[in-house]
Amino acid sequence: MRYISAEGKQGRVIIARLKPGQELVEGINLLLRDKKIKAGYIPVLLGGFKNLKINSMTLSKDEEDPENKVLEYREPLEYFGNGTIAQVDGKPSVHIHLAAAQSGNRSIGGHLISGEIVLLTEIVIVELLNVKITRRIDKDVSGKYQLLSFD
Repeated sequence: MRYISAEGKQGRVIIARLKPGQELVEGINLLLRDKKIKAGYIPVLLGGFKNLKINSMTLSKDEEDPENKVLEYREPLEYFGNGTIAQVDGKPSVHIHLAAAQSGNRSIGGHLISGEIVLLTEIVIVELLNVKITRRIDKDVSGKYQLLSFD
């Protein structure tokens, strides 16, 4: 089979503004815990931050498996992104990809590791009900990345 899937129902739609001075992923995870969201997706994530850390995918030396290269940016950046929400060890876990603009309007993108909110972050969260989504290693795909799994 070329895919795995699950079906659920849309639950609440939450819109929030995360305040400056907090780490972005921690802020999102706190919101998810407070709202008791176990599964869902983030169609809108935008704002400004500094001290951004992202993974940028590249090929390994043997060009077989992708590898992540961690990139860091200290200056303030504006960004937008989206992602999925699943459970890891019974806690909400976000997987977010984003694009950000540097000074001079140069763009960067990748998988979000961390970033400190500078001005604001606006987020829309869509809750999914009647479905269990987790992240785990799928050895058929890769032995090092936690991927979406449906129980």
